[in-house]
Amino acid sequence: MYRNEKVNVPILGLIENMAWFTPAELPENKYYIFGKEGCKQLAEEMQVPLLAQIPLVQSICDNGDAGTPAALNTDSATGLAFINLAQAVVTVVNRRNKEQPKTKIVGVK
Repeated sequence: MYRNEKVNVPILGLIENMAWFTPAELPENKYYIFGKEGCKQLAEEMQVPLLAQIPLVQSICDNGDAGTPAALNTDSATGLAFINLAQAVVTVVNRRNKEQPKTKIVGVK
């Protein structure tokens, strides 16, 4: 949709949410319940960066419900995943702003 010439919104990259499941009691284990690296393959096909792979972890939901985002816990794997995502977004936005013309506002008729 975003690459349609009428819309033409730049795609900065892709994020794979629920990339794998990791139970709290086995934090080193990864269970690929939705397949493995499908978003990575799509990013390669689209020639855009894979910005992050976010695991499916109960603590992300629990933290969100409690109003304490997982990114605040930089000692956890999930916190680091969100911090790395934020850093990747800053990097690609800076690169895009240096290399490409400004995005035109899309008119709605």
